[in-house]
Amino acid sequence: RGYGREMARALQYMGGEIVHRLETRKDISPTEFAKGTGKALTFLLRDPNDTTRHMAMKKYQKFVNSVLTNFPVNREGGFRKDGTVWHHGANYPGYSFEAIKSLSYIAKRLSNSPYALSDDAVATLKTALMTTWRYTNPYIPHGARGRHPDGDWPMDRLAGAFEALAKAGPELDLDLAEVHMKMTNKTPEQSIKSFGIEVAQAKLPEGFWSINSGGMAAQRHGTTLAVMKGYNKQIWSAEIYPAENRYGRYDSHGSVHVMPRGGDSKKLFGYFKHGWDWNRNPGTTTTYLD
Repeated sequence: RGYGREMARALQYMGGEIVHRLETRKDISPTEFAKGTGKALTFLLRDPNDTTRHMAMKKYQKFVNSVLTNFPVNREGGFRKDGTVWHHGANYPGYSFEAIKSLSYIAKRLSNSPYALSDDAVATLKTALMTTWRYTNPYIPHGARGRHPDGDWPMDRLAGAFEALAKAGPELDLDLAEVHMKMTNKTPEQSIKSFGIEVAQAKLPEGFWSINSGGMAAQRHGTTLAVMKGYNKQIWSAEIYPAENRYGRYDSHGSVHVMPRGGDSKKLFGYFKHGWDWNRNPGTTTTYLD
């Protein structure tokens, strides 16, 4: 019993700390918060006091809604109207995938409750998922990988997020459900277990998209994706650390990455770390440096 009371007090204290930070926005990056929001929710829900738990959950609801509907300006991190998600001053799948996934699960978990996310907040998450679906195949293009040029981060890791968000509203979102079916390669019969009805697989995107907040454009035809990556005074050309992506200065100088679908992404679109000439990124116009 003593241990239980100590745990209750500890959880209540952690919940209070989270609420304080939500109220003051102290030390909170929208994307970092989104990645850890599931843990924060667990602390808040474990508060044994009904009154303080309800107050904390309403503040939590308000803050998550604001993260998803108050779009940032300049280089601030967070969700953008075109579906990109910024961290470190640019659209950054290495961080955004976890943020989108976490908040999609939260949207499903809080649906049909007094703390459900707003329709606009859910719409922002859907836009982020569908935009990511369009510019990956299923791997992330080279120019959008930040300081991790050899990191794959396949889009398939978001399959659960598509399923969760599809079920977060009063009615099933077929757009999201169909993409989930494609990503998991399930049959319509298998979809009944997940969605209660038969859902077909989505067709791969077809067309052209200008993704301005990502400094890129995506052209898709059949099973092939081509991504053109640029930069401007608001969107950096590359993220370079002393020991990471050291020579990636031309990642966004008009680079064009043609990506067939599936398999080993490096072999498919011709990227090999050993022997790669960083001055000759495909599609770029560069100053050759020894």
